[in-house]
Amino acid sequence: MRNKVIYVSFVRLTDKTSRDWYLDYLTHQEAVVEYWDIVALVRDEYIEASAKSATYLRTLKSYSELEQLLCLPENRKATYVILVTYAGFTVNVFRLLSKHNCKMLCMVWGAAPGKQRTYWDSLMFSMANPWALTLKVLDRVKAAAYRKFGLVKKFDVVLAAGGRFINDQQFARRVVPFNSPDYEQFKKAECEDSPALKQANYAVFLDVNLPYHADISVLGWPVVDAHEYFKTLNHFFDLLEEKYCLNIIIAAHPRADYRQFNPFNGREIYQARTPQLVKNSNFVITHCSTSQSQAILFGKPIIFVYTNAMLSAYRYTYMAEVYASADYLNASIFNIDDVANSDQISINGPDLSCYGNYKYSFLTSPETENKLNQEIFLHELRNISEDDLHWNP
Repeated sequence: MRNKVIYVSFVRLTDKTSRDWYLDYLTHQEAVVEYWDIVALVRDEYIEASAKSATYLRTLKSYSELEQLLCLPENRKATYVILVTYAGFTVNVFRLLSKHNCKMLCMVWGAAPGKQRTYWDSLMFSMANPWALTLKVLDRVKAAAYRKFGLVKKFDVVLAAGGRFINDQQFARRVVPFNSPDYEQFKKAECEDSPALKQANYAVFLDVNLPYHADISVLGWPVVDAHEYFKTLNHFFDLLEEKYCLNIIIAAHPRADYRQFNPFNGREIYQARTPQLVKNSNFVITHCSTSQSQAILFGKPIIFVYTNAMLSAYRYTYMAEVYASADYLNASIFNIDDVANSDQISINGPDLSCYGNYKYSFLTSPETENKLNQEIFLHELRNISEDDLHWNP
């Protein structure tokens, strides 16, 4: 494949990005690839510990620079893979791509069980955060208006993972079933013979890098105190290890950097090995994360945990996801600040019926579960490149 593929992204280029979004695969297919980092255009600059450089990476600093690149003759027939969430604060990006009638492909995954707020929850959130609510409403109105009045074009193709996204009203000419990257990594780990660890009895904590995650500030959420957070986690891990006679190991978040210090009281930390670690574990501990899909796919019991600080900071945001996931999966959930001894801990066995519903709602589909994403992706890129598209705003 020799057609040019340009990724437009508001996240840094990392090994995980290259893997999950098929940059590595395309380069092996002899595609001409570029990755345009537009972080500076739509969000605060941030440092990514795992960021990497590459010959195909361009870091843009202004909208004028973006438009100059879109005008280049070699970019006019390119296919644009959009790694930017459509929202009010990003509509200018989509407006420029639409203005130049760019062929756009988007991949959507990461849906999770949602919990509807009650009327009183919504009222309390509005009273407590009137300015944040106002900005959120304005952002949504702006995004909806641009689409309603034809100021941005539809995606040419949306590759959607799981029934929730496939059946959703996507802003696209065509929606194609796809697998989530987590499902693909599960399939690879499922075929591996050698265990990730020599020890037989262990449980895995799915780290979300909560006190240090760069997206927290972007979302305008409070930051929990790191010292208290890790102190509470480690106390709970001590109790689990005592009760179940095993070790807790840490599956580090891809954007976490624990090279200079280990906040988990010396427990083993592994990077980029989550599916392999979960495969042979006894059970999994999480707050709520897309990586919990590995526990679901491997049929492992899950413990959902949170702290008083998390409840205070994220009652109407992240905590709604924690509660909803635990409820959807019929899994154990604990406020670990309230757990004083190991007798208070019990683990629900995996509810395989709930797990099956989760798999097909959020991770894959019967049409694609035995297919490779890279083949679906390449097929759709070729279809778009051969399509003569016209858009009249």
